[in-house]
Amino acid sequence: MSVGYGKLLLVFVTVLVVLASFSLAVTEVTVESTNNQISPLEQAHYSLRITNPLYETQRYSVYSFAQGWNVYPFPLKDKIISLSGGETYTTTILVQPTEDFPPGIYYVPLTVESDHGSRFAESLKVYLSPERPIDYLP
Repeated sequence: MSVGYGKLLLVFVTVLVVLASFSLAVTEVTVESTNNQISPLEQAHYSLRITNPLYETQRYSVYSFAQGWNVYPFPLKDKIISLSGGETYTTTILVQPTEDFPPGIYYVPLTVESDHGSRFAESLKVYLSPERPIDYLP
């Protein structure tokens, strides 16, 4: 009987190791600014790179709930990205203010979430300059 329990224990440990390897395979997401110094009528540009570490296809949703900002991938079809196992994909993220903000530095949230439960949140740093140069009194 001890041989039966040994085999059962071996199968149980193998299943735990396989499940642990899936939980350790974290989606790699990187965001880099290509142009984040804008005026109120311009768009900031970022490069978003997603790598699927699993051996199966995953779908990634790209979204933001930022108030006062339009945040979207270009092209728009990249709001949902499907990647096969081991595949990497790069898209552009555009950010534009929809309200009148004073000049300054703003952090606009971006979220990438997979259908397997991994989630990545990043704050996109935007330098908002005035629409026209500021005139100072002499």
